[in-house]
Amino acid sequence: MKSEHTTDVAVWSGKIELSNLQLNVQAINDELTRRAQAAPNLALPIRVVTGHFTSLRVEVPWARITSRPVVVKAGGFEVVVEPYDHLQGVT
Repeated sequence: MKSEHTTDVAVWSGKIELSNLQLNVQAINDELTRRAQAAPNLALPIRVVTGHFTSLRVEVPWARITSRPVVVKAGGFEVVVEPYDHLQGVT
């Protein structure tokens, strides 16, 4: 287990690696509903049931942040969705 200090050091070194991250499905579904209400013709007829990443790695070149890219690598992304009408609020 990493301590808060270890995490801080990793962030400032420019390499962050996280594992077993769960998606915030409520936030995703709220955003899908908001977008469906804003543009009904573009509404996605699904809602997220669960989802996760097995790993997420971020590389930040702090010394050259304005000239080098920040790299984000995600591994093991899995999401389960089900049919849903965001405008009617029904499955």
